[in-house]
Formats: sequence, C-alpha cells, structure tokens
Amino acid sequence: MRTKRFLAGFLSAVLLAASLGTAALAAPASSYSYNGTAVTVTQLGINVSQSLTYLGDGVFRASNQTGAINYVSSLKDIKYYFYDFDGNLTYEYDGSMSLGQHFSDGLCKMLLFDPYTGTEKWGYIDKYGNTAIIGQFDDASDFSDGYAAVKVDGLWGYIDTKGELVIPYQYLFCDDFGDGLAFVRTPDYQEYCIDTSGNIVFEIPKEPVDDGIGGTRMIYAYTCIKPFDDGYAMASSSTGKYQYVLLVDRSGNVREIPNVDFTTGTWNTSARFNSGRLPVSAGGYSGVVDINGNLVVPFLYDRIYTYSNGVAPARNNDGLWGLIDTEGNTVVPFEWSFMWEFQGNQLVAQHQSNGRLYLLEVGGSAQPQPEPEPEPEPEPEPVSNQPSAWAADDVARAVGSSLVPQSLQSGYTQATTRAEFCALAVQLYETVMGREITERASFTDTDDMSVAKMAGLGVVNGVGGGLFDPDAALTREQAATMLSRLAGVMQKPLTAGNAGFADKGSVADWAIEAVGEVEASGIMNGVGDNLFAPADPYTREQSILTMLRLYDFVK
Repeated sequence: MRTKRFLAGFLSAVLLAASLGTAALAAPASSYSYNGTAVTVTQLGINVSQSLTYLGDGVFRASNQTGAINYVSSLKDIKYYFYDFDGNLTYEYDGSMSLGQHFSDGLCKMLLFDPYTGTEKWGYIDKYGNTAIIGQFDDASDFSDGYAAVKVDGLWGYIDTKGELVIPYQYLFCDDFGDGLAFVRTPDYQEYCIDTSGNIVFEIPKEPVDDGIGGTRMIYAYTCIKPFDDGYAMASSSTGKYQYVLLVDRSGNVREIPNVDFTTGTWNTSARFNSGRLPVSAGGYSGVVDINGNLVVPFLYDRIYTYSNGVAPARNNDGLWGLIDTEGNTVVPFEWSFMWEFQGNQLVAQHQSNGRLYLLEVGGSAQPQPEPEPEPEPEPEPVSNQPSAWAADDVARAVGSSLVPQSLQSGYTQATTRAEFCALAVQLYETVMGREITERASFTDTDDMSVAKMAGLGVVNGVGGGLFDPDAALTREQAATMLSRLAGVMQKPLTAGNAGFADKGSVADWAIEAVGEVEASGIMNGVGDNLFAPADPYTREQSILTMLRLYDFVK
C-alpha cells in the first residue's frame, strides 16, 4: 500500500546498544492490537556501538565521529557506515561525499564524481553503495511513490527508479509525488497538480489582491504545504482569505479544517492529514483533530507524528514514546526511548528496557480465527447459484482469498447493486490495507455500513439530495469509477489511459477518465465488438472478477 512514504526532514536520534540503566523493565511484548488489527514487534539484529541514525528502507548510518568534527583534519578522515537490520555492514564512505537525508524506494541521492568531466553531479545509490543512477543532475530530490524530481539546465522534471525521464524538464519547481499526484510550477508562473504521466489534473487558482499602490496583482489563492497523502494535500492561504488549514482533494476541491489556525501556529507543520486525523499543537502541547476540526485527542502530549494505518507515534510529557489510535487510546505502551515516523506500515523504535532496536509492523488479524465447527455436507447448489464457466476459477480464487463476503457467494449472474459493490470494495480494502475503515459518511436512504465506509473514503458519492440509492443496479461506468477511486485510496493509482472503445462517446464525462484507466490497467474489459456498454448493469461475477484483478494490481 499509502501507502504512505517515509517523511523527509525526520528526526534522528543517538541510539546506544548498551543498557540504559533500566534493566528492571520488561522487554516489549511480541504483539499488540487495536480494532482487530495487530501491531507485531520484532527485535532487530543490529547491535552497533556507534551512534546510529535511521535513514529508512532498513538502512542505519553510523559515523566514526563521536564529538565535534576536527576541521583541521581532512574530511576524508570522517567515515560513515551503512548497516542493515541484522547489523551487517553494507557500505562505507567518507565525509567528502555528499549524501541525501533518507532512503526511499531503495535509493538515496548522492553527489557522484565523474572522472571524465571532473565534475560532481547528483545521482542515486542503493544501500550497498552501488550507483543505481549515474550522476547527471544539477539538483535532485528524494524518491517518493517511485518518482524523483531532478533538475538539468535550470528546469525540473521527473525520473523513475530506473533513471528513465518520465516527465520532461519543463518546470521551475516540482514537489514530491503523493497518491500519484504532485504540484509543479511552470516558467510562466502557473501552478498545476499533475499525475504521474504529466497530465494536468487541476490548476491552482489565483486571486486579485491589493498591490499597495492603488492597483491589484494576481497571487495564488492557496499555497500547498504538504504533498498528497491519504487522498488530501494540505494547504494554507497566501492571500489571507483563508486563515485556517485547508485540505485539497484529488479534484482540486478545497475544504477548511475549522479551529486550526495556520497563522497562530496551532497546526503542527511537520504532520500530515492521514487516517482522518491531523496532529496539532497549542500551548506547547500536541493533540489531534478530525476533518471537521473537532478535538478528538486532547492536548496531552509533547509530540505526535503523522498517523498511518490508524495509529500514530506519540511522546508523552515524561519523554517516552508509544502508539495511539485515532481516538487517543494507547495501542503500544509508552515505554520507548524513541520512535521514528512510519514508512508504509512499519516504524523503527528503541525500547527503554535494553536500548535495543525493534521493528513495529501494523497489519494482519490481531487474533487467529477459530476453526469453524464441522458442518454436514451441503446439498448441491442450484445451477443458478453457480458462476458462469468462464468465471468459475477466478470466482473460486477470490472466495479463497477472502475477497467475497458470504452474502455475495451466490446469485453470481444477477446484477450487482450499488451497496453490494461497496461490500466487495470494503472487503478488498480492509484485506489489502490491514486495517478497518474508520472513516464514515452517511446518506438518508441507507444505514449500510459498507456504503458509509466507502463514502467516508471518498470512493462513492450519492445520487443527490443526500441519497445513495443502495438497491439500484450498478452500471459498468459506475463500477469503473469506483474501482479507479478505490485504487487511489489504496495508494496504487491505476495506469492512465484513454478509453479506446467505439462507444466511448456514450460514457459520462465523470467516468471517461476512469474507463480509460481500468482498460489500460487490465481491470475491466469490454463486452465485445470493441464496446464498453457504460450503462449496462454489472453482474456479481463480473464485480468479483474485477475486484480480484484490482487485488492483484495493488498487493
């Protein structure tokens, strides 16, 4: 999965393998749980005496410098070492070499010397110090979501992890990708949100303001502070029109988080909005608000990092770290000397009992499911309850992968309702992401929990007037749109593409992009004769097969 990437600008800490004088304290438990989700704890094999900094992607860095740098000596006398989780030395370099701040997607930027030109250019190395992308860039950013912004001859573009230029050098500024989107500024000072193919998703608006000499000038209506994460980018206003933290969705719509004033510093600017929660600060203490600005975790903590998978690292006023859930309940006790921020569903932490390092992973079932009681052999199902021959194998695999609720394991050839498709989507999301969906949105004509969860994530919308129409037959273009949005919230956006069907002119404007994506990604096919039939009903077996294909695409 969001996933979610390791944040730049994270804190480092001095970690000592020796005892911290708290030997009487017990080592951490092997697992904890919240809302049926497990947090497993694994002790790492690294046991190095030097001070360590965690760079992400399983790479620790140590140095031979234990105090102030002696500037009289050569920088080459300063040595840095990479170690993996097991404490194996993977790479050594000296202080004359400039390295980025963290690893992401297995790579870290580094200034590399070209002996043929006598110059240094930014490139990328792996954790073994091997040159993965040769030094060729005037400037470069860290990788994020599989892409990195790089600069050549004064303009920025994007490369992939193979070093291939995927978006040309054409921007004055490029932000990190998140959720498949990034913010850029063109040489004519227009700002846009683009996708990973370089297509413009929406334009950042401008507003007229007083220029102070009796005229007006145009400046951006809001300034994006953080890249997209969990479906939203965080922004503030540059015009003064908005005094609060803003959330920008994937379509460019802006909503305000009330009671969180950017101008007075009540937003923790190192945090992002994730899992429906935003850490904030007031009076020197940290708490958490929801999307509506309601304080859901009081200002009881010294520091709270960004949420991931419904939990966040928090430091109490005694200087100890633990994990809290979205309501502020303690998930992992406050007995840790330090925690780094989440990278995906993992974080590294140091326990105060022994100074050792541990890997905490979120996901999976908290408790083994009991074996079902033996049941008598069932009577053969009627033929109408069997999937079509062409779908039988894939339906069986989907059922075996726990992607199909029991209530939908029959009537395979009948039309799927909008609510039933939500049930399939919830089953897929919670299976892949390893967490229960806590976000909710309501409609006046249904209290179906699967609908509420999918609406809370922004995967489905109503039909207007506060209605969802849960029992209506799902159309093929509705299915395509929901599948595209579902892939997006699972942080695995579908491949961009243009619909190639002969009847694409019949596809609704709001669905045409999604139809192109599901076709390009191999998630949905046509009905024959190069037709998509956007308004035709979508059957249960077709719904199950596309959920299985999406499962294979995102896992």
